[in-house]
Amino acid sequence: MARQARQKSLLTVLAILLIAVVALGVSPAFADLKLPQPTGYVNDFAGMLSSGTVNELNGRLGEYEKKSGNEIAVVTVKDLQGTTVEDFAVRLFEKWKIGKKGKDNGVLLLIAKDERKVRIEVGYGLEPDLTDARSYSIINTVITPKLKANEYDQGVTAGVDAITKTLSGEAPSAADPQPFQGIRTHGRNFNGLIYFGFFLILGVFQWLVSVLGRTKSWWLGGVLGGVTGLAVMLFSVMAGIIAIALLVPVGLLFDFVVSRAYEARKKHPGDRSNAITPIPWWAGGGWGPGGSGGGGGDFGGFGGGGSGGGGAGGDW
Repeated sequence: MARQARQKSLLTVLAILLIAVVALGVSPAFADLKLPQPTGYVNDFAGMLSSGTVNELNGRLGEYEKKSGNEIAVVTVKDLQGTTVEDFAVRLFEKWKIGKKGKDNGVLLLIAKDERKVRIEVGYGLEPDLTDARSYSIINTVITPKLKANEYDQGVTAGVDAITKTLSGEAPSAADPQPFQGIRTHGRNFNGLIYFGFFLILGVFQWLVSVLGRTKSWWLGGVLGGVTGLAVMLFSVMAGIIAIALLVPVGLLFDFVVSRAYEARKKHPGDRSNAITPIPWWAGGGWGPGGSGGGGGDFGGFGGGGSGGGGAGGDW
C-alpha cells in the first residue's frame, strides 16, 4: 500500500509538470508592442494614481535606490496590447533595463487597467529575497484587495511598501507566504495545493533555465537529470533506471539549448532574431545584459539590469 501511495504521488507530480509545460507552451508569440519610455520610478500611463501619490512614491523610491542600490519601477498601463501580462512585463523590463548592470537588482510592479491584471517582475539578483511565492502573496494579500475597492493609491503604496520591506528582510506578515490548508482537508483546499505545486514546479523550471543558461558548461544539465533519476529510484528501482536513461540526455540537450540561447542574447541584447530560439517569459526570459535606460525630464533612467523571469501575477 505504501509503495502504491508513493507511485501515485509521483504520477501526480509528473502530471502537474506535464500540465505546466503544455499550458505554458502555448504562450502568445512575441508581438510588436508600443512600449513607452520611463519618466520616473512611478509611471502612471493609465491615469490611475493621484499626482500626490506619484510624487511621494517617486521620492521614496529614489531614496530607496540611494540606500540599497535596488531599482523599483511602478507602471500602470491602459491595456496589454493583446499580449499576456507576463510577456508585457518582461518586454518592458528588458527595454527599460531596470536594476543595475551586472547585479540585475530591479523590480517592476505592473498594473493593467482594462484587463485588471497585476504582475511583479523580479530581476535575477533579487529572486532569492523576493521569491515567486512572496511576490504572489504580496499581490493577493496586499495589492489586489485595495484595487478591488478602487483604492488604487493605497494599493500601489502598500505594494511598494511590502516589496521594499521584503527585500530588506522585514516583510510584514501579510506579505509572507501562508501555509496551504489543503494538506489537511479535501475539496477546494486540495485545489489550492495543486495550484501551489504548479507554481512550485514553474519556479524550479525558471530557476533551472536561469542557472543553466549562465553556466559555461552544458554537462551540468545531464548531472541534474541523473540526480533526479536517483531520487526516483528511491521509490522504484526500475522507474529510477528509466528516469536516468531519459533525463540524462534530456538534461544535456536542455542545458545545451538554453546556454547557447543565453550566449546569443548576450551578443545581441534586445534582438530576438539572433537567438537560437526565442526565450519566452516562462523560461526565465529577460536575459539581456542591459545598457542605459531611457528617460525623460529630470529622471536619468535605470541602470542596465535584466529580468530573471521570476515573479508572480494576479488579477482583481
